[in-house]
Amino acid sequence: MSNKDDLLAKFGERVRTLRKERTKYSQEGFAFYIGMERSQYSKIERGLKDVRLTSVARIAFGLGLTPSELLDGIATDDEILYEIKEIQKEN
Repeated sequence: MSNKDDLLAKFGERVRTLRKERTKYSQEGFAFYIGMERSQYSKIERGLKDVRLTSVARIAFGLGLTPSELLDGIATDDEILYEIKEIQKEN
């Protein structure tokens, strides 16, 4: 598993945990609430979809958080810098 996959898995796990803790919604209900297709939202929670900033904001606001609060603890600065370097190598 690549660092990118690890990062997406951590984000998805955090989103799923917070959805269950902070809302009464099922996965499908929450996706509808934030205006996202259920299949796309499901992929995010399972760590299978790279997330755009607009999607991070939608999810965060749906959970009553800011985007920075949602992302808190997902990765260290070193992990993020490493991933950026890896992505730049691919391009």
